[in-house]
Amino acid sequence: MLVFSIALLAIGLILLLIEALLPGFSIPGVTGVIAIICSFIITILYFPFMYGLFIVLCELVGVAAAAYAVFKILKRKQLINKFILEETLDYEKNDIGGLDYFLGKEGITKTALRPYGSADFNGFTADVCSDGNFILVNKKIKVVKIDDSKIIVKEVSEVQN
Repeated sequence: MLVFSIALLAIGLILLLIEALLPGFSIPGVTGVIAIICSFIITILYFPFMYGLFIVLCELVGVAAAAYAVFKILKRKQLINKFILEETLDYEKNDIGGLDYFLGKEGITKTALRPYGSADFNGFTADVCSDGNFILVNKKIKVVKIDDSKIIVKEVSEVQN
């Protein structure tokens, strides 16, 4: 039964490794966690309590040591960078200061606005909403209102100053 328990632990760890290589938390991850928990339960129930608990603790120490060794090997071979994102977003360079920046700006529609679409404002593309009218592609528009997270525009020929 100890062999079965260790095999179940190994299967669970392999499934967790597969999960680490796949995005999200899906079937391999859930199945791996269940397999590891079942391995621990079988070990504790099959053997006398203290001996079973000792085996489970040895398994946990072994898994932790193996994980540490794998981490060190990946770090030494510089493969860990494929798993860990170290870049940060610099808000000072990329932040435009909120949508109020667009108020009164003029741009060109990149898509037809029915009523939603996108427009170009001096090289910056933004999702916009027309004031209810259909606006064709490559028409000059002006931002007339900011409503929550929506940029509302009118065609320049319709804008009244």
